[in-house]
Amino acid sequence: MSSNVLSKLASKLKKTSAAVGGNYIQEGRHKLRTRLAQFKDDRNDNQMLVADFEVLETTSELKSHAPGSVVNYVIKSTNEAYFSNVKALFLALYDTSEAEFNELDDEEAAEMLETAFGEQQTCVGRVVIADAIQATAKKIKPGATEPSQYTRIRWFADNEENAEAAA
Repeated sequence: MSSNVLSKLASKLKKTSAAVGGNYIQEGRHKLRTRLAQFKDDRNDNQMLVADFEVLETTSELKSHAPGSVVNYVIKSTNEAYFSNVKALFLALYDTSEAEFNELDDEEAAEMLETAFGEQQTCVGRVVIADAIQATAKKIKPGATEPSQYTRIRWFADNEENAEAAA
């Protein structure tokens, strides 16, 4: 390869992180310990939240979701449910009510999100429950002939585990 091609490749590689995921949360009820959760930009400079969790317990029979395995969650800002999904995960991680969060001014809320998902990663070690179901999109994407399938996740706090993590 020419040095120009390698230079372009190196430039693109420096703007992305090495792939660590790919085992996305599938259908079932999962008790998960947070290993990483951070905001990143995708290759088109759209924001996304990327999270890795260790499976502690699960109702899934998938070997890829066995206790001790790592599952991933990615939600992109191009998804119309991006903000509600990020908020739901944050509320579950910190066992905070939506009303309490909504009472914060924007600066306080931004600081909490930065502490949780930024360099400090205070979300690491926290435990959540993820109820994942297969759902059908309400709209048909352009070029598709039928609505797509996706995994809908409802997040819940694991109060017992998080009390120990906060201590």
